[in-house]
Amino acid sequence: MKFLLLMFVTILITDFLSTQVYAWINLEYRLFQDSFNLWLFLLDFGIFLLIAMGVYSLLSKLFSKESSARS
Repeated sequence: MKFLLLMFVTILITDFLSTQVYAWINLEYRLFQDSFNLWLFLLDFGIFLLIAMGVYSLLSKLFSKESSARS
């Protein structure tokens, strides 16, 4: 259950942060509405993955400290 909560919170935070980064760098690429562009797709996916890995590592450390503090 804790893993599902961790993944859900990670996806929510990552979606918010990646939307902010896309607005900051003015990246407006819609995969299923625009014509396919490999470089924009890789940039979009790379930014999302980079943010997701950082958020997941921080939250997993936070969740592990929280569970060890309860023990």
